[in-house]
Amino acid sequence: MLQVGKISLATVLVVGTLAIDYIGSYPGSFQVLREADKLNISLSLDQLEPSYGGCAINIAVGLRKLAHQVLPFALTGQKLDPRYREHLTTIGVSLDGLISLPDFRLSSQCFIVTDVDGNQFTSFYPGPSRSDRYYDLLDQFVEQHAHAIDCAVLAPDIGINMASAVAVCQQYDLPFLSDPGQCLNDFTDAETQYLVDQSSVLCVNRHEFELLQNRVSNFDSIPVLVRTMGEAGVEVIQASKSQQITAVEPERTVDPTGCGDAFRAGLVHGRLLGYPWADACKVATTLASIAIEHHGTQTYSIDQLESRIQRHWGLEIQSNPLNYSDVFVAD
Repeated sequence: MLQVGKISLATVLVVGTLAIDYIGSYPGSFQVLREADKLNISLSLDQLEPSYGGCAINIAVGLRKLAHQVLPFALTGQKLDPRYREHLTTIGVSLDGLISLPDFRLSSQCFIVTDVDGNQFTSFYPGPSRSDRYYDLLDQFVEQHAHAIDCAVLAPDIGINMASAVAVCQQYDLPFLSDPGQCLNDFTDAETQYLVDQSSVLCVNRHEFELLQNRVSNFDSIPVLVRTMGEAGVEVIQASKSQQITAVEPERTVDPTGCGDAFRAGLVHGRLLGYPWADACKVATTLASIAIEHHGTQTYSIDQLESRIQRHWGLEIQSNPLNYSDVFVAD
């Protein structure tokens, strides 16, 4: 932990993927696709742009913009764009955990299409994330840096990798937040159950919430469950008690891609500053609304974050940091 002025800054391990995103926009609505008997669809896009992405790196960039030290861990292909490395270096994100595997030509790739209503289709190529060396490489990296790490975020990845990340964090006594994201669709039942059993904090969206309800036996036993619901806001469930937090309406809607990752960064930031979960979600929804106002997942600025939090919620930015062993536990 570092102390800078009134703010205590943490060092956060963020485990997951680095990807090149291809973000497209569809000028119509996906609602008409519900009428199709078979999923055999061709869409004409009015925009397609490559963008820096990968959930782990998006979250790491957000936390770094919020002045925390970040140690992202992700496997990359042999041809990671040097401009991406330069971009991360400029922001101040450590490259030590970006491990290039020559057996994979490409890094992970993500293809995202958004309609006029903000609905999205996403397809993901994990590439080097499927390496059978994943556990050993992560274990070696964390062993080298465990003395400096205060907590960890397990960003969306394939099931076996998230299970490996849980095991490594437990081995080194690192508190962690689990965020299976869109990858949850491809988890085995055993991987899903393991993640729920071992996680003290789980962050999911509406669709992922329903998947978990249908697939695990002890869903209600998760100590802290954060469910994001888009325009309907956020629900925090602790000990079967629910708190509702309204969404913050963006000043303009440009691109919802990556707003979930910005939410996670804001959520972790709020907890590290000592806020209870409900107030940390207020910080998170505010940052997510700012991210929606920008194209891409790492382009937003936090210059207005504090003033918007104060204006929308009446919250003053505080720094009463928790003992970091308590960051990811119930209030």
